Amino acid sequence: MEKPPKEMLKSYVDSQHFSSTTEIIDAMTEMFRDALQQVMESELDTELGYKKVSGCQIAVSKTRLGITATGTRKRR
Repeated sequence: MEKPPKEMLKSYVDSQHFSSTTEIIDAMTEMFRDALQQVMESELDTELGYKKVSGCQIAVSKTRLGITATGTRKRR
């Protein structure tokens, strides 16, 4: 894996105006979380064929299928 360019890291650090090591660690933790999330979503898309679905899309799908809030189907 390729390292990010030093100029990019320097630009990021300069833009954040860190005042403590705790702030740096928190920023790194957030970046790691975002990167891991992206890797997991990419793997699901590629390997399993899943696509991310929003809550609105799920609600619309359930409504179209006649599924109630309890998860059971309404009788028509």
